[in-house]
Amino acid sequence: MMNEETNPPQNNTIEDDAAYYRRNYHVDISKVATELHRTDKFIIYLNPRDELSWFINHIPDHAKKSYAEFCRLNSLISINLTKHNAINAYRLIASALNSSLRAQEEQTIAQLYKDAYEYYEKNKGEIKKIVIRSAQYCIYITRKNTVTWWHGRTPSEHVKLAQAEFENTNSMAEQCLNESYSEAIASKLGAALSMAFSKENPQEIKACFDEVRTFVAAKVQSHLKLWLFITNASVSAMFIAIAFFLSWWLPDLTTYFLCAGAGVVGSMVSSLQRNKTVESDGYVSNYGLYCESISRLIIGASFGVLVLLGVMSDLFLPLIKGNMQAIICMSFIAGFSERFVPDLIDNVAKKQKE
Repeated sequence: MMNEETNPPQNNTIEDDAAYYRRNYHVDISKVATELHRTDKFIIYLNPRDELSWFINHIPDHAKKSYAEFCRLNSLISINLTKHNAINAYRLIASALNSSLRAQEEQTIAQLYKDAYEYYEKNKGEIKKIVIRSAQYCIYITRKNTVTWWHGRTPSEHVKLAQAEFENTNSMAEQCLNESYSEAIASKLGAALSMAFSKENPQEIKACFDEVRTFVAAKVQSHLKLWLFITNASVSAMFIAIAFFLSWWLPDLTTYFLCAGAGVVGSMVSSLQRNKTVESDGYVSNYGLYCESISRLIIGASFGVLVLLGVMSDLFLPLIKGNMQAIICMSFIAGFSERFVPDLIDNVAKKQKE
């Protein structure tokens, strides 16, 4: 018949409970963070560091093989699993040992620890790198290039702040960068979190993540520059190809298409030149890049044609009238400089008022 779990007398004081644990299990009650299984003959529990601990007054002969397997698995789990997974595995092997200690005859080890074996095999390869493992906290980098950690049961305010900074920085990295950067980000985040856990000053904690934020910002800038170049070059090539096709199809309008093409090229060169100072906050997604690039090129083409019309109608730049090369150059400048055509229009408007 299985033994029933026993509890200290309910009317005892805390001091009496502590005495009961010391007398019956030779355990300081403050070391019992989570009690898993207990009878009057044994206790299995998690200590404040979430490690598996136990006291067994007597191991029956039929449970000795189970106890040996329990000890073996406990060692493997503590070495090869993250703390969170280890806690789950500890519960499984504790349950198996509890069952064998309560039984009246020897049980099959394979069946007894089946769930523990399966859980261990499933999770044993999760740890890619141990950043730090101490009594106070553990930080790991997983095979999926994510950072996971464990800290004491009652983390202090500075630890909570470090965790919050980690979550914010990690969220920013996930939103802004693709998976190709995940390994580098995980390594930097793990190191930053390890340093932050050892700090108490809020400013110092935040400063631990500055390197990660700088790295993310630099990679975002690089990504935006690349896509701006690709988008501008692609759309410009498409515009110019259309202009050449239309000039062949409508030869009477060739001059207009040449000026529009010059404006597009000027706008593209201007955009590429501004890539050095592109602001990442201005683009929520790649659609923002596409829309801005296309709008700039359309404006460049429009300004190029407007220069031609203005010269032909004697509204401005009369000195280059009849000089097609100069008009094309001015169309390029109109696409390159956003203020060139608006300033010309302002001057014309002022003259009309006078």
